[in-house]
Amino acid sequence: MIRIKHIPAMMLVLAGCVLLPLCVKAEPILSTPLSVKPPVSAPPVVIELFSSQACTYCPPADEYMADLLKQDGVIGLSCHVDYFDVRQGSLAHKFCSRRQSDYAKTMGLKSVYTPQMVINGHIDAIGYESAQVSIGVLKARAEKISEISIRPLQNGQYAYALPAQAVQDPDVTLWVALFDKPHTLTVAEGGNRGKNLTYHNIVSSLIALETEQLTSAEKTFLPYMKANAAGFALLAQNNQSGKIIAAGQVILP
Repeated sequence: MIRIKHIPAMMLVLAGCVLLPLCVKAEPILSTPLSVKPPVSAPPVVIELFSSQACTYCPPADEYMADLLKQDGVIGLSCHVDYFDVRQGSLAHKFCSRRQSDYAKTMGLKSVYTPQMVINGHIDAIGYESAQVSIGVLKARAEKISEISIRPLQNGQYAYALPAQAVQDPDVTLWVALFDKPHTLTVAEGGNRGKNLTYHNIVSSLIALETEQLTSAEKTFLPYMKANAAGFALLAQNNQSGKIIAAGQVILP
């Protein structure tokens, strides 16, 4: 049995042809089969950037994310928080603020801040401090987290299989993060007003799938994505430590 914790603008059809209505507004979808990025030669490294258009320190971190995405094995997700944001043209989501707050608790931080990069779910780094982030990425690579195998099926469906590490963890959640193609816009207000900025891999949907018993058996699902979708990531994460123990992603052509 699968239960949904959060209900963002996305729909999934899971094995057994069960339709889970997660979309309250009709959006254009991609009906053609989607391609999967070839398996990476390096272990996956998940980098989550918590940012905001209103943050004057964030543009260097947003730009740095574009460089990080070019690195082998990197799964980059930009999550804009809503507690500090612009009103016009906002890219923020409440689930981003909640996720960052959860990280602050598991990592023992006194407060949340932007721009923050969280690497593999438990390594904290200031987003524009490239040296600090690079050290975090090296530590994350040394962890050698497993890759979640994802393969395309017919009619836009996908099959995925969890590695043994995720199956053996008694307290793990499988997250599905949908992210967009780059957003290039002129900031309408705040300290960055008038600046023309580009944001990469903005997370537009985050769903936590809970199963009564995680197994290595292959499962099938159909993600309905908006026309500006760039792809999605699957993250198997320990609920207590926040550590990501397995990850995989699909990049659309």
